[in-house]
Amino acid sequence: MQKAAMNAYLELTKPGITLFIGISAAAGYVTAARGLGDPVDFVTATATTMLMSAGAAALNHYAEREGDARMRRTSRRPIPSGTISAHAAATFGWSLSTLGLLLAVALLPFPAVVFLALSHISYVYLYTPLKRRTAFCTLAGAIPGALPVLAGWTATGQPVGPAAIALTGVLFMWQIPHFLAIGCMSRDDYARAGCVLLSIVEPTGRASARVSFAYAVAMMVCAGVLAIAADTGVLYTGIATVATAGYAGAAWRFANDAGRTEARRLFFSSLLVLPVVLCALMVDLLLLPL
Repeated sequence: MQKAAMNAYLELTKPGITLFIGISAAAGYVTAARGLGDPVDFVTATATTMLMSAGAAALNHYAEREGDARMRRTSRRPIPSGTISAHAAATFGWSLSTLGLLLAVALLPFPAVVFLALSHISYVYLYTPLKRRTAFCTLAGAIPGALPVLAGWTATGQPVGPAAIALTGVLFMWQIPHFLAIGCMSRDDYARAGCVLLSIVEPTGRASARVSFAYAVAMMVCAGVLAIAADTGVLYTGIATVATAGYAGAAWRFANDAGRTEARRLFFSSLLVLPVVLCALMVDLLLLPL
């Protein structure tokens, strides 16, 4: 296979998103296990989650191929650019999804399989079509992004408890400012593609900015509840407090100036805060027994 084709197939998996999803599942596992637990189970839970996420991403490329062709920021994606055919992309997506699901069924507890399946279904069959029907699609899209935490958590065999719910809340709340910022940055592009986002329904951006701030604060609260529920150490508590406060600060600036500049700053802030919080959580829990 030529290097260009390999890169195109890699792009179909949305590697950045898939990496975030994998880190989320890993964080759920480590928090439930209070450490690394069984290394084989840890790797299995993370790998199957990333496989299904990659498959869902490729199917999303397939479903949105016509809209992507009308948007400047997506017109050079593998399908609209002609690098990969729509049929090949769909086959690739279903192959990854099926492989991930089969491995999950064979190797993970049933609740973890259920959460992985729900994440996949809600992304492909709920969020993707809703983008052209309602501005509430952003809330729907936050569901598949948060469920991998519970897949990782239940992969340990532990029941879902307050800490699991708080960690899921961190992931859910984080996504709303992240995606609303993208919507404001690329408002015209999304309008050309026929998407119905909050930034299009209310084009001044003020509603997106206010909602972003509310959810950024909610993320900060969930991160604090998680520190209590998971009985974390000072490493996570300190880093999470500073990082989520910074995220809320970026959202506050966006709320006071709902332009593309502040939206872009909020977007880049979102890319930093989540891995920082999740990695701090895992390092904290891995170091606690030492």
